[in-house]
Amino acid sequence: MHYNKGEQLTVGMLKGYLAMIPDDVKICVGIGSEVVELHYLLNRDGNLLLHTDSYMTDAVEENWRTIMSFNTK
Repeated sequence: MHYNKGEQLTVGMLKGYLAMIPDDVKICVGIGSEVVELHYLLNRDGNLLLHTDSYMTDAVEENWRTIMSFNTK
């Protein structure tokens, strides 16, 4: 079966979609039939990675580090 997945989302595209969704909607991540809560934003080789867990890592601190990593050169 072939279908159009469209182009890979960018942060700008994601922000546009998210701007139209109420702020109190929680985010989950799904791969195949597996669906879990989103807690971590990670920088993987310059790409934003949405992740469910990061062993023994405080989510708030890690998310801020990730945001900063994209804004420093």
